[in-house]
Amino acid sequence: MTRLEADYDGWVIAAAADSLATYLPVCPPQVRILVWHKGNAIPSGSRIANQWEPVLARVPDGRSGRTAGAAVNDVLTVGISYRYSYVGSKPCP
Repeated sequence: MTRLEADYDGWVIAAAADSLATYLPVCPPQVRILVWHKGNAIPSGSRIANQWEPVLARVPDGRSGRTAGAAVNDVLTVGISYRYSYVGSKPCP
């Protein structure tokens, strides 16, 4: 986290729900938690279906206003793309 903050003016981390307890204590206060809702996620053996993934986003200082750039929703609803052959591939909306 120290390196991300030092080397980049903004960043995004796609995480797992159970990793939030690890990431959040070391994140700066400006971090936003976004949601990737994967409506077509593969069912697992768990009783609770994993249909979402947290995405941590650090918007660069001075760019959070509506004066420039496209608006971005804090929830992305896009199914898993099966065109890639590796687990964890992310959508390209």
